[in-house]
Amino acid sequence: MKHAMISSLISIGALCWSSDTWAFRIGPCLRLLILEDGELTQERLRWWNQCAFLPDQYKSAVHEHMSLASIMQYTSEVKVTPTLNGWEFNTMDEGEKSWPPNAKQPHYTRGIIFGTWWNDDPLMRTWGQGWDLITGSWDFGQSMKQKPEGEKYKAESGECEVEAREHLGRRSHFGTLQHLHFMYATDKKDDQSKAAFRVKTTTDAALKWMQFAYKVAIGEIKPGDTFDTKLEAESGLLFLDRNHCVQKKENLKIRTIFTLRDDDSKKYRDPLTPNVALGSMLHVIQDSFSPGHTCRIERQGTDGTYLIVADVENYNAQDHDSHGSLDAYPPWLTDLVVSKKRRYQNDPVNVGAWLIQAVDKPMDWGDVETHLRNTIFLAAPSDDQKLECIGGRAKRVKL
Repeated sequence: MKHAMISSLISIGALCWSSDTWAFRIGPCLRLLILEDGELTQERLRWWNQCAFLPDQYKSAVHEHMSLASIMQYTSEVKVTPTLNGWEFNTMDEGEKSWPPNAKQPHYTRGIIFGTWWNDDPLMRTWGQGWDLITGSWDFGQSMKQKPEGEKYKAESGECEVEAREHLGRRSHFGTLQHLHFMYATDKKDDQSKAAFRVKTTTDAALKWMQFAYKVAIGEIKPGDTFDTKLEAESGLLFLDRNHCVQKKENLKIRTIFTLRDDDSKKYRDPLTPNVALGSMLHVIQDSFSPGHTCRIERQGTDGTYLIVADVENYNAQDHDSHGSLDAYPPWLTDLVVSKKRRYQNDPVNVGAWLIQAVDKPMDWGDVETHLRNTIFLAAPSDDQKLECIGGRAKRVKL
């Protein structure tokens, strides 16, 4: 029986993924975060975990490691388990413990980790375990393939289908929601816009999303609130009723967007919802620091070195293999986690820790936005296309 299951899983992987190369990577598969011999990595929780048979695109936990580093910088409540040559952190079991103590709205590391998956997989198809993970991963993989015009893609529950232009997962990677990854979206075939325009447009769109997510994270927008036309305009999310297979729009709640309906208990979903929203914000700032997403240049500040945004990339105008090669573990993150050496004052770990603190106070959004614009989203004054981008730059292709 065991060998038959392994064989079927390998067959599924071969059918679903062998012909495509993704530029992006998501990390819902290997849920044990590890530091070993000075290297950051990840591993499956159990030897029989089906993750062993999924492709490499599901096995990169860069976002999870960055988020854990931010959490540990902010609070001593979350601890890793020491090992012989480093440490490990079980995002599922350890993530069930709430922090900080006596908080009105407690954090769950598990929920924040889920949030770092949300931007890549906003329909949450890969969030399950066991067979749910396999079938969800299949549907997610299929939704990333280009189908003939007129065909549809599976929605959140797999029970209904959505056109490509309406599909939430496709729009976040290829469409108008690329700002969820701090990338520039355009429907122009020959986009001649200047770098400064791309930076401003993407930053404004990202902050619009983050303002909505921030309101969810601090409890101003509650998990049980109806996702009405006002919140639709605030968030920039369209067609959510179709994506979540909801027949009546009034049944579309905030918890519907950020948690799985299979986890039917409001007692479980409601505390998780604000944490997923917080994790989504962390994902945006983390992606903004990837050379596959932005061109950043060095700037010396009074308190150290900053990497400021000189240009923003459009995923559709990139060679996807080239993009993917830049979405790996950055050296600055390893330096920070292993040796506590901070290369850049505005790195996503530092800004992420600050953002968690802002949520806990909570701070006024205007002050949060100002800080983000002056740190992680600090823009370069130059519009020079011959910039030496730190970390390299993905090869561009014509739209």
